[in-house]
Amino acid sequence: LAQVYRAMVNLTPVAIKVLDHEGLQQLTA
Repeated sequence: LAQVYRAMVNLTPVAIKVLDHEGLQQLTA
């Protein structure tokens, strides 16, 4: 469980950046 938790914590910022990037593309498009 500790490894999964660490993986989630490490991937969350990346997922947020990807979602924000897609959101900005939709707004500008």
